[in-house]
Amino acid sequence: MMYLIEIFHFRCEGAVFEAEKLTVKDDVYHKRCFTCKRCSRTLDSLTVMTSPDGDIYCRVTFSLINQR
Repeated sequence: MMYLIEIFHFRCEGAVFEAEKLTVKDDVYHKRCFTCKRCSRTLDSLTVMTSPDGDIYCRVTFSLINQR
């Protein structure tokens, strides 16, 4: 049985179930929403990069953002 966590994902505003929860720092994501903010690539624990403002990006986008 899956239990509803009283957390709502900030990108899609949907409720997050324990079975689909991914956590980066203190933010909770659905597996389907765990994507680069800019290019929408699907991320995983090896490809996710967190910016100082808390958004998540793929490594390519993150490096482009930090070149500026």
